[in-house]
Amino acid sequence: MITEDAVELLRKVQKALREHPGQFDMDRWFYDPTADVDDEPEEDAWGRIMVEDPNLVPDVPLVKTLTGSCGTTACIGGWAVALAGERVRPGLSIQTEAERLIGWEREPSTNEGCSAERWLNNCPLFHVARWPGTLLDRYCGAKDGSAEQAEVACVAIDQWIEAGGDPDLF
Repeated sequence: MITEDAVELLRKVQKALREHPGQFDMDRWFYDPTADVDDEPEEDAWGRIMVEDPNLVPDVPLVKTLTGSCGTTACIGGWAVALAGERVRPGLSIQTEAERLIGWEREPSTNEGCSAERWLNNCPLFHVARWPGTLLDRYCGAKDGSAEQAEVACVAIDQWIEAGGDPDLF
């Protein structure tokens, strides 16, 4: 069941995507093209940004970076973390923090090494390939960074909320 706090946060994400479609990219949790490569958080084998130093993903400045003109982008989960004013805890990923913020609870894993099981334990809202087919087609057919692509993501958020955060109803 999705909480009121999660719905409120996701509505803020929708507003931000509509206002800043060029700062939206479902291919990256958070990406700052102007940062020194040495300053960028590293991605693990699963494409999740692993933060060892919480200062690499600051709270309020992250929102300012996303709404600025430097080309920084984030996906739905990255925007959720930024808009919540959260710092990503050392050793965790933006994905883990975003999932926590929207109330996603992973199923207990029987085989942590199994990539298919790991994939299915991820929140579907944060992975375009797990969106309903019509949304996936619309998203992939839209130009990257366009208002149309951001609007498709907003529709996905609406459907996620309407499904109560239940992946079987999404």
